[in-house]
Parts: sequence; structure tokens; C-alpha cells
Amino acid sequence: MKRPWQGWWIDAIGLGAIGAIVAGAITMGVREREGIEEAWTVRAKQANAQRAELARLATERNELLARLGEQRSEIEREGVTLRPAREINGVLARLSEAALAHGLKVDQLSPSGAAPEGDLRRIGIRMVGHGTFPPAVEALRTLDREFPDVRVEGFEMTGTPLSLGQPSQFTLDLSWLAVPDA
Repeated sequence: MKRPWQGWWIDAIGLGAIGAIVAGAITMGVREREGIEEAWTVRAKQANAQRAELARLATERNELLARLGEQRSEIEREGVTLRPAREINGVLARLSEAALAHGLKVDQLSPSGAAPEGDLRRIGIRMVGHGTFPPAVEALRTLDREFPDVRVEGFEMTGTPLSLGQPSQFTLDLSWLAVPDA
């Protein structure tokens, strides 16, 4: 017959092996949990950054919508009838005639690409020519009065002050507000 604790060392080895397996499983579980927590932290930071970007874009969108509303109100208030962008040549001809009517010589009149502005289009126009200052000022007043859909973006006049009476070169940057072509 066997004595009760005759194989105790086998039991001890078995208990040690089980203990090592349990300790390894716990260690792996702790490390895995730390990895999961780290991944969650990274994802939480990314989500916060995306929320901040979304808030910035929402604010920018609201500002653009407010600007669009202001422009529409201004257009309605002034009773301006906007023409389709395909009528750019007619606008260029009228601008050239207005400059010539004030004694300005137009050397170049060129449109640039149409930039979307809400559901409208803003088309840049550059006019380069020669003339004297008083007629140029009168031409600008005429533009303001007779072309409500055209905005003066910039005006530059250069010349030599010693040559009085000689025409100076001017550059007039305009933008025309139009509806998109149908």
C-alpha cells in the first residue's frame, strides 16, 4: 500500500507549474489591458482633435452662410438684377465704353476665372490703360453708380509727376457678381 505523501514532490511540481501558468496568464492579461488602455487614450486624443476641427469648420461654415445672407440682402435691397456668367463679354464692352466716355484709353481688359461665392459666381476683371487722374476718378464714380454688380477691388495709377498733362498708366481690378450659367 502507498503511503499518503509518498509522491509529494510530483504534486509540488504540478502545483508550481499551475502557479507559473496562472502567473503568466495574469501578466499577459495585465499587459494586454495596458495596451488596450493606451490604444483607447490615443483614440480619445484623435477624437478630441477631430471634434475641435469639426467645431472650427462649423464656425467657418456659419460665418460663410452669414456673409452669403448679407450679400443676398444687399442684392435684394439694391434691386440688382444679376446676369449669367456667359454674358461677360457684354460687361467688358460696357466697362470699356464707360472708361472711354471719360477720356481713358483702355490697353487691356481681361477677365479671370469665376470663383464660387455661395450659389453665385464672382469673376475678376483687370483693366489696364492710360489717362489722367481727374477722369479716372470720374470713371470710378460712374462704375459705382451704373454698375451695381461690379465691385472695385483695387486701383493704382502711376506716372511721372514732372510731365504734367501726360497720361499716367492705371490698373483697375474689378470683380463682377453673376449667376452661374444655366
